[in-house]
Amino acid sequence: MSQPPAPLTGTTWTVTSLVSGSVASSLPEGMEGAARIVFGKDGSVHGSFGCNGFRGRAAVSGSTITFDGVDSTTMMCPDPRMKLERAVLAVLDGKTTYRIDHRSLSVTAENGEGIGASAREKTPTGGTAGTAG
Repeated sequence: MSQPPAPLTGTTWTVTSLVSGSVASSLPEGMEGAARIVFGKDGSVHGSFGCNGFRGRAAVSGSTITFDGVDSTTMMCPDPRMKLERAVLAVLDGKTTYRIDHRSLSVTAENGEGIGASAREKTPTGGTAGTAG
């Protein structure tokens, strides 16, 4: 049985790709499952950039998400993690457009940079499968 499309809010979105213009690229080696984003029904957003945790505000209107006040911890990490963090942070700033296609989310900033993410799969018991964290 196929699962229904994932809702934007309340879903743990795991970043799966980085987008520049019309070109999607895979994450830095070893970073699969490291960056996660969760949108709250109250307009909050939180998660992990791959190195540091973050939280802020995300105002959703139609196909637009406007990120504001996204702040993170400031731990320095090895380069693959910092590269992923810088790429995701650059997207979660200001006005973006988003699209959900079943269990995939794409978020694109006005400068054409973006991220692709997938909803964590639900297990038959109602928990989540996939990466720990």
